[in-house]
Amino acid sequence: MKTTTADLKRIVKGTLGVALMLLTVPLALGQSGDMRHGDGMLHGEGMQQMQGRGDAVRGARGEGEILSLDRAAGKVKLRHGPMPDLDWPPMTMRFHVQDPSMLEGLQEGQTVRFEVHMRPDGSPTITHIE
Repeated sequence: MKTTTADLKRIVKGTLGVALMLLTVPLALGQSGDMRHGDGMLHGEGMQQMQGRGDAVRGARGEGEILSLDRAAGKVKLRHGPMPDLDWPPMTMRFHVQDPSMLEGLQEGQTVRFEVHMRPDGSPTITHIE
């Protein structure tokens, strides 16, 4: 059986379609980012596509436990409860903070209340923490 040019084109198109689908499924499911769902499963780093219900949500409030602080980088890792305004289940995430000075006086193990706003690129930023 001889493979024709048309057969090769069909194979390449099919392969590219499957590859594109495999690359976009995690984004569509909102599973890129540094997060650990309630089931303990850790997902990548960046949290770029986790937008919840979309751009209409400007901010949401949550409560969580500080697991680690990176004051130099302006990041905090929190284990937070559900955040219904963003359609987020309980999970562990590393957040950027709007102003690194907000981390002063905070300690690992401390329970905090915080407010998250989505940046235009889709990444969440803590704008208030106490």
